[in-house]
Amino acid sequence: MIVSQGTFSPPDDPFAISFEDFTRDTNVNIHSAFVAAQQAVAGFAQLPESASRTFIYTGNVLNVAILPRFLEMGVGKSGAAHMMWAASAAYKDRGYR
Repeated sequence: MIVSQGTFSPPDDPFAISFEDFTRDTNVNIHSAFVAAQQAVAGFAQLPESASRTFIYTGNVLNVAILPRFLEMGVGKSGAAHMMWAASAAYKDRGYR
């Protein structure tokens, strides 16, 4: 299970968090999801034809809404959502969801 990481910035200063915290948080929310999805696709290719090929990635409202104090978490959720939408379109002909 991938757990979201977050550093809260002041609501009136979203860039007050450090670059190191921003990088750590986006590593968790984007990069780890990328590796998990990449491994799922590699595994899907080895499954028998009758097997379901569904990768479930849950999120929250942060890919479509701006909430004060959640800058890097919104960036992470938006990046991961984009990645999942792109993968869904790219792999649909293979039956991957």
